Amino acid sequence: MLISSRRLPNLDMTIKELVNKGIWRLRKLPKGRYLLITRTNAHLISPTGEILACNVQDRPEYQTYVYFQDLPFPPSLSQL
Repeated sequence: MLISSRRLPNLDMTIKELVNKGIWRLRKLPKGRYLLITRTNAHLISPTGEILACNVQDRPEYQTYVYFQDLPFPPSLSQL
């Protein structure tokens, strides 16, 4: 799923860039919330990008991956 980076104004730009690079993952949850998955933790994110909870243990499998359409993506290995 592609969204504008302005849709989550309170989420730091560095986090958005890490998501687009595939280093961290952002998943869409019900009620407009998101789950930010880092290498060590998962964080519940509000519809505006604020961190609501850290170290989230419950990670449902039905979420959609989210990327930011207006930020750069890394080149694909298939394009080399």
